[in-house]
Amino acid sequence: MKSSIHKQIGNIEIPLEYFKMSEDEQRTICLGLFEVMLDVINRSANPEYDRFMLLDKLLESTIHTNEQAENFEVCAVLRDVQRLINE
Repeated sequence: MKSSIHKQIGNIEIPLEYFKMSEDEQRTICLGLFEVMLDVINRSANPEYDRFMLLDKLLESTIHTNEQAENFEVCAVLRDVQRLINE
């Protein structure tokens, strides 16, 4: 059951106070999400595929799905992750 102080992305919980956190705290959460997503891709994808390209496509698809479901908080966090990996 989801806590009222978290928003979920798959099995990953994002604190709702994310938007009140410092930039460093947000970056830490985004790095954690990045590591989890990359780990899933590493275990699931064919080794010949570009991991970062797959991750970017996964993020785009997930952002689009959450926009349609009006989960704008989730979209904002995923966009932050996307910005982080494109730095």
